[in-house]
Parts: sequence; C-alpha cells; structure tokens
Amino acid sequence: MITTILAAATAPLATFDNALFLQAIMAVEGHAWKDPGGAYAIQPGTWKDHTTRPYAFASQPVYARDVADRHLAWLSRVLRSHDYPVNAYTLACCWRFGFVGFTQRVRHAGGAIDYGERVWNIYNAA
Repeated sequence: MITTILAAATAPLATFDNALFLQAIMAVEGHAWKDPGGAYAIQPGTWKDHTTRPYAFASQPVYARDVADRHLAWLSRVLRSHDYPVNAYTLACCWRFGFVGFTQRVRHAGGAIDYGERVWNIYNAA
C-alpha cells in the first residue's frame, strides 16, 4: 500500500489543494477550534517556527490557516529535497510525526502509517 501511495500522487504542489488537505486533517484530528493548537492540532514548536504570534492564536482559523500554509510549504520543500513525493499521504505523515518521524516509521513499520492513510482517503474522496 505504501509504495502505491508514495508513487501515486507525484504531481507538482501547484495542483495540491491545501484547503481540502486541512479539512482532511481536521476530520482525522477531531479537534475543535477552541482546543490548544486549534482544529489543525498545530503543535507549539511548529507554530513558533512559522510565526511570532502567541500560540493562543492557533485557535483562531485565520491565523492557524496562515501557519498551516507556511508549514505545508516547508514540509513540501523538505520532502522534495529528500526525493519523496509531495502528496496528501506524505504531508499528513509529516504533519503528525514530523519529517524524521515519518522517515523512521516508513523504514521500521514497513511503511504503512494509519494516520497518513486516513488523511489520504479523505483527501482523495472529495
């Protein structure tokens, strides 16, 4: 399954729908906007990497979307620089586990990462 997912969506990021991806993240995460990190479950370190605004703003959709878009662009660059495709699966895995965590799970778990598969399925069902 992982080989199929990793190979399937290798189109340029310009065709990637951030809004649809973030809707899939919200569906899998199940958080409310009022929760710490907001509906996207943005972690404090990720927030700090992309903005100087206080972490409390992660619960406000307009600010969270800005940070999420910046983080997705950064993750895309990292994935490409390591020859991974940029798609809903790889981005979701990196979103949840970080890039290093993603690569470790791919190597040690035989590649299948449930979180990435769930986001991939929601993203591609739309």
